[in-house]
Amino acid sequence: MTALTVGAVLLAAAFQPGRPALQGRITDPTGRPLAGATVVLYGGLATRWKVAEAATDADGRYRIDEVGGAMIKSREDVFWSQSVGVRVEHPTHAEADGRSWRDLRIISLARHVETLDLTLAPAGHLDGVLTHKRTGEPLRNLALRVYTPAGPRGHGSSFLVYATTDTGGRFRTLSLFPGEYAIDVNSSTFDYPVVGRVRVEAGKVTAVRFDAVELPRTIGGRVIDAEGKPADGAEVT
Repeated sequence: MTALTVGAVLLAAAFQPGRPALQGRITDPTGRPLAGATVVLYGGLATRWKVAEAATDADGRYRIDEVGGAMIKSREDVFWSQSVGVRVEHPTHAEADGRSWRDLRIISLARHVETLDLTLAPAGHLDGVLTHKRTGEPLRNLALRVYTPAGPRGHGSSFLVYATTDTGGRFRTLSLFPGEYAIDVNSSTFDYPVVGRVRVEAGKVTAVRFDAVELPRTIGGRVIDAEGKPADGAEVT
């Protein structure tokens, strides 16, 4: 085997397509490492789903091997890339740049290691209660979005988290970057009604109560055929 052939084989091995790794270090604004932060990766493009996660160690370091997301490649790209969404969760801190989400493209080559270092700043939380305007009953098991006000329905929001009320209508958010937030019901059926707005401060838990929430009324029923049998799969518009 000639030196040229050996070089070609080594080059091909070095650029073998495969799943890369992601590593990095999470620190606070002073450079102190933050243990206990969870780096979560999401696959997909229009619809996202969790594909991997890793917690930081005592030195604030994390590593995720075999990163898999949505494979993309533009005309200018030489190699395919794994496209993943990244968010970081921590009990007391949030991303210092005020972004709860970032999209990342990682070259999809075996043994390639991408580094993503992030800084987290002190954050706040919301403890909330939702009750119905007319009945005063707690709004149970209601999916919510908490986001920095932006375009319609939160589009373009820089910081967004999700929460769900319990059987008492109560909810608590993940760590939030300090600032103004809107809260809406995460439901296309209800057309995402906004239930209130609130300000979050660093290092504080803000207690809020929304007792004038009135959701659009819903209807229900039973669809049967001419013989009185249940019509399974019928669509009611």
